[in-house]
Amino acid sequence: MMKRPRTLSAAFVRTVNRPGVYGDGRGGRGLSLRVHRTLDGRITKTWRQRVRIKGQLTSIGLGPYPEVTLAEARQKALDNSRGVLLGQDPRGRGVPTFAAAARRTIELHRDSWKAGSPLPEQWESTFRLHAAPLLDKSVDRIESADVLRCLTPIWNSKPAAARKARHRINAVFRWCVGRNYRTDNPVDRAVEALPKANGYAT
Repeated sequence: MMKRPRTLSAAFVRTVNRPGVYGDGRGGRGLSLRVHRTLDGRITKTWRQRVRIKGQLTSIGLGPYPEVTLAEARQKALDNSRGVLLGQDPRGRGVPTFAAAARRTIELHRDSWKAGSPLPEQWESTFRLHAAPLLDKSVDRIESADVLRCLTPIWNSKPAAARKARHRINAVFRWCVGRNYRTDNPVDRAVEALPKANGYAT
């Protein structure tokens, strides 16, 4: 078994293949390497940094390895830490639009769907038809009122479509919360404002 190092080295990052989270040690500015095994057995490695932004501990993606080397990840972590000290949000425009987040959510689910499943296309169709006002907006700027405007026209007239839209939009925002692009899910409050006349409880 490969010994977990106190600080990361280029050799360790290159050769480690055991899934887990490997921190860069004291003074590492919250930098860690996340090693993950996919369903088809491949090993993927990504860089993450934990920083406190406006009092909230936040995880920031710094890119995949080997596209981003250890030296480059450390430099990014240093730049982010300096930015936080200056009151900046190092995520910057790294916050995705709803359209980009929807694509990432579909990819996340794709491994659990059968090969050749129509679900990816069906999810994309749902977003085009019933979430169009959200697509070009940064996910951190979408409010419950925006989601409400998407669901209201079909809530009673097309309950089956509304149920799918609610579920799929909700899945995108769950992904956003998990990636720390948001702290809440605006679908929850939007649904609370809708009637129950469409045949299922809110």
